[in-house]
Amino acid sequence: MLINGRVGKLEIDYSIKAGENSVTELTARVFGHADDKIFIKEKVALDGMNSKSLIKTRIAIEDNAQAQVTGITEGNAQGARGHVDCMEIVKTTLSQKLFL
Repeated sequence: MLINGRVGKLEIDYSIKAGENSVTELTARVFGHADDKIFIKEKVALDGMNSKSLIKTRIAIEDNAQAQVTGITEGNAQGARGHVDCMEIVKTTLSQKLFL
C-alpha cells in the first residue's frame, strides 16, 4: 500500500477464476497527478455455481496524469452474480478547459 508520494507508472492485471459458492472482492483506490500513468485490468470468471464477485475501483487524476481502467465479470455458472463498480474523477486546470 502506497499512501504518500507519486504513483509513477502503475500496472495492475488480475484474472481470477471463482469456484463454487466463492465470494471475490477486488478493490483499488488510486490518486494520480503530474505525469502518472495508471493501467488497471481486473477480470473475474464466475465459474462455480452460486459464486459472487465485486470489482470496485476508484480513480482520481489531475494535471497530466492518465488512467485506463477495465473491469470484466463473466457469469459462467448457474446462480453466479457479479458487479463492477467504477468511478473516475478528473480534475482539470483552467488552461486545460480552454482547449477542450
